[in-house]
Amino acid sequence: MSIIKGLDIGKRALMAQTESMRITGQNISNVNAPGNSRQRLELKNTLYSGANSIQIHTARRIRDGFIDQRIRSENQSLGNWKMQAFLYGNIEEVFLEPSENNLSNIMSEFWGNWEDLANNPENKSSRVAVIHSGKALATTLKQINSKLRDIRSMTDDYIKDRVSQINNIASKVADINSRIVAIEASGEEASEIRDNRDILIDQISKMIDLNVIENENGQKTLLIGGRAIVDGKRLMPLEIQQSPDDKMLVSNVIWSNDKTNVRITNGEIVGLVTIRDEVIPNILVDLDQLASTIIKEVNSIHKTGFGFDGSTGLSFFTGTDSYNIGVNNEIVSDINKIATSQSSEAGDNRIALAIAKLANRNVAPGDTDMGTFYSNIINNLGNKSRSANIMHDNSSMFVKYMEEQRESISGVSLDEEMANLIESQRAYESAAKYISIVDKLIGILIDIV
Repeated sequence: MSIIKGLDIGKRALMAQTESMRITGQNISNVNAPGNSRQRLELKNTLYSGANSIQIHTARRIRDGFIDQRIRSENQSLGNWKMQAFLYGNIEEVFLEPSENNLSNIMSEFWGNWEDLANNPENKSSRVAVIHSGKALATTLKQINSKLRDIRSMTDDYIKDRVSQINNIASKVADINSRIVAIEASGEEASEIRDNRDILIDQISKMIDLNVIENENGQKTLLIGGRAIVDGKRLMPLEIQQSPDDKMLVSNVIWSNDKTNVRITNGEIVGLVTIRDEVIPNILVDLDQLASTIIKEVNSIHKTGFGFDGSTGLSFFTGTDSYNIGVNNEIVSDINKIATSQSSEAGDNRIALAIAKLANRNVAPGDTDMGTFYSNIINNLGNKSRSANIMHDNSSMFVKYMEEQRESISGVSLDEEMANLIESQRAYESAAKYISIVDKLIGILIDIV
């Protein structure tokens, strides 16, 4: 009977090594698959006494949960700074700094044309130049305002897109949770779909701050701001609620079941919200202050002067800020209405000279001149953009380092797998020879009997 049981030992050895070769082949075939975790065959010692014969072997994926957690945590910061760096780049392009057509040069040209007009108040070409530079200044301010609002609207669209992606991915995670329970009820690990689930969770972690809890049955609970968006196979989706804010509708992220705000502290959505609700509105406030200062100061002087045709009391600019600034159509239609004289006498240039000197007067907020005030806007924007890019680079390097650590643990080494494959093949051959020897022994015993 012991010899006959030896056949069972050999059979189990063949089965174990066959499974080992299958897993090794699977590792090799998935070497370039993103997010794939290598698998290893776990064998337990065979207990062989009396009627009991137990040999348990199963495939387990090699994965470090701590590294996964660190990557997801840093992914949130990476997503935040990635969005901020990207959008800061878009904002900087709006100002065209440095270039010949930037606002700073256009303002300088505007003040310079007033100075030229002060040198020759009766010159028609100088008057036309003042009109053209005034219109260019107003148009540039309005274009910057409009483009900033376009970026803000685009950022809001990104937020809506991220919420849609999060719901879609969370739905897939909930479905995978359900499938894992069904597959692993037999005692085998659902390695491939666990890898797929981890890839999906990594994707969500870039968009929003996420905590992950794995339950005893293999399912994972995904928490956002302390509340579950996925709990086992149940999905609690997010949705968008829009509200008016400064000439546009902004999207707020809420829970679909009770309409309360989602507490979001990191990820791409935080970066997007920061640009949409803080950075761009602050720049628009500064731009409006610059435009309103130009309108107020130029008009206050211009209204006290006299045009070449004797007209007085006219504002040079219309509007109140960068959104609606323009040049007075009465003046555009008749250049003789440009006020240059304080006394209505020919050759009097005091009004034109006073407007030209506004370039160097500290009339802007912060007791600065308008050129310095605008330079401060650009410098502040540049500093924040550089900081966002530095933070993005730092987060990117750390995530790359952690991914390399994960790859060293979970990744497939072709050299190692080939060695394992040869080892399994030799073990298989040995088990086959063992069975052959046991078979001969049984034959001899039968002949003896």
